[in-house]
Amino acid sequence: MFDLARDSNGALYLATGPEAKVWRLGPADESPVEILAHEREQIFAVAVVNTALLVAVSGDGTTRLERIVGDTSQVICTLPDTRYIWDVTVADGHAYLATGSDGKIFRVDLAREGPDALREVFDATQSNILCLGMDAAGVLYAGTDDGGLLFRIDLGEDGTARTFVLYD
Repeated sequence: MFDLARDSNGALYLATGPEAKVWRLGPADESPVEILAHEREQIFAVAVVNTALLVAVSGDGTTRLERIVGDTSQVICTLPDTRYIWDVTVADGHAYLATGSDGKIFRVDLAREGPDALREVFDATQSNILCLGMDAAGVLYAGTDDGGLLFRIDLGEDGTARTFVLYD
């Protein structure tokens, strides 16, 4: 298991890879229920937004963010030059994607679809951004693997980023 997220009803969603499956557990399920599977891909991150589940699918030339509502899966955007989506965090109608192997953060406007929904907000010049977190003030934090850096990222209204290495 790589990631998990809980919805407002108490159901837990589990991202597993390398077999690229998402499972739902509870609150009424007796055992985990497989809700999504993709062959030859990986799922490292999931997030819940309102009644939707966001699923970050990684693969060679197929990396994308999907939205699942009920039994329907929809591609929000693709990241053709990105190998991995390691983490997803959500705030104010946007999803932030931690990626590799080029170490970038993308902001996805969840009200849009396709290339217009996606915007690069930060390039860490590290191979992978592995984890994201956001504080109550809307400051984004990102951790990398190469140098073990922790970045503080202040996001402007237009999605621009002012960055600072908080920990090296």
